[in-house]
This record gives sequence, structure tokens and C-alpha cells, in this order.
Amino acid sequence: MGQQADKVGTPSAVDFMAEAVPVEDTDHIRDLVRSSDQDRYWSALFAPEPARQSLLALYAFAIELSRIPDRVSEPQLGRIRLQWWRDALAPAVTSGEGNHPVLAAMAEVVRRHTLPLSELDAMIEAHEFGLSDEPMQDRAKLRSYLDATTGAQLRLASAILGGRPGEHERLIAAAAAAYGLSALMRALPHDAAHGRIFLPGDLLAAHGLHPNVILSGTDNADLRAALRDLRADTVQAFEQMRPLFAKLPRALRPAFLPLSPVPAYIQALASPELNPIRQMAQLNPLRRYALIWRSYLTGHI
Repeated sequence: MGQQADKVGTPSAVDFMAEAVPVEDTDHIRDLVRSSDQDRYWSALFAPEPARQSLLALYAFAIELSRIPDRVSEPQLGRIRLQWWRDALAPAVTSGEGNHPVLAAMAEVVRRHTLPLSELDAMIEAHEFGLSDEPMQDRAKLRSYLDATTGAQLRLASAILGGRPGEHERLIAAAAAAYGLSALMRALPHDAAHGRIFLPGDLLAAHGLHPNVILSGTDNADLRAALRDLRADTVQAFEQMRPLFAKLPRALRPAFLPLSPVPAYIQALASPELNPIRQMAQLNPLRRYALIWRSYLTGHI
């Protein structure tokens, strides 16, 4: 958000890398996550070293991908940037070298924790949707997108903290839906202003909503009804993951702590005073941190 768009033209690898901060700036990753995703930053602080730094590198990688659509002036430029990450990651893992701080850190995390590159490739591919001006096709496609983005972060974070492959899949699926849907609704004003519609097409059709209504920033009863349905889906997913989180080993909790504020976000999104297409639902940072701290301490979310 708020990044200057690229000039029209095809950037070379040199052009892209010219924007990167020096690899030796070890504070860059921590500051990037702290400024762009406070909930995940605070959650990572509950992990021991060196897992904490690995989590921050994973979250920084996801942030770099998610902000590409805001930094380009046309979709093709965004696809070139995503392709750069796809092409650069595997060689960086093999060589142990990378000329971008997040790339170098993520490559080290992959080596240290033996993470599957296929999961990261799928995450990169999923972010291509953010370059589209078409609505998400339907709820099933949206769930697949959330699994490849939020779900991938949860799976990889769990692996970093010592979880075994295939463990806690029901928890991860429910958590990805709950976190992802709440984040989608909070980001609706920003996405609509930038020509992106993550609300699924079947939901829009069910409420007689044309995509242009979303893009125009028009608040109306049909939009609020559609968002009410989406909040119900979010609550259902959260209630599915809540008892599963309670059974989670303490060592894996930091991966799921970013979900702690979700019920409070849902409450804020449901406020009749909130214009859902013009205003982003906000929570006091101290309240969010307190919710995260309580979940880690008690094992209840």
C-alpha cells in the first residue's frame, strides 16, 4: 500500500533489485513485518530463537508477494515480479546466496527446516489473482486461494516450530478460512479502490450485486447482506478451529496466534456505523496484543 507504481515498461532483474535494501541490513525483515503485519509480528515473538527469525522471514516473504499489485501500474509488470520470485528462490536455496534480504532469509529458512518449495511456488502462483480485475469465481475458489496463501503460511510456520507434515490439517483449513475471510473483509475498501474484488462471484450473484457496485465504493443493503453471509462463514470456520487449537502442543501455538483477534475484528466489521466499502475495521493495538498474549498463555483462542 502507498508504494509508487512502476513506470510503464518491462523491468529487468537489475531494475527490480535496485529497489531492494542491502542484504546486510539485518533489521529489514523484522521492521517489514512489524510495520506491515503487527499481529503476525507479535505472534512470532512468542516463538524461541532461531524459530522466531524463521517465522519473521516467512511472513516477510508473504508480505513482499502481497504488496506487488499495489506497486505496479499494469498486471503484466506484477506477473514479471512474481516470476522473479519463482525463478530466484530455488537457486538461492541451492547456492545459499541471494541478493535480496527477504530472498536470502527465506532461502535459509527453507534449508534449515527442509520446507517444501512446492508450497512457496503455490503461494506465488495464488498471488497472481491480486493482479486481476475479475471477481473471485465462487466460494470454492476463494477457499482454494486462502489455502494457498494463509493456509500455506500456517503449514510452513507449523513446520518451522517443529510440526510434522500432514499434522493438524483440519485446524489449518479452518484457521485459513477464518483468518483469510476476516482479512478479506477488512481489506475490502483498499482492494475495491485498487480495482480488485475478492468477494466470490456466487455470493455477489446471490445478493444481486454487480462487481461495478463494489468498484464504485457504493454502500448499500445488498452489500451489507453479502458481507453478513461472509461473516457467518468466518464465525463458522473460527468455531471449528477453536477446540482444535486448544489441543495444539504449546510449541506450535505461535503459528496460530494471529487468529486471536479475529472475533474482535468480526464484531468491528458488524458495526452498523462502519461503512464496509469505505472504512477499514480497526482495533486498538493494545487490545490485539492482549488477545494474542492471552491465547498463548491459556491455550484458548
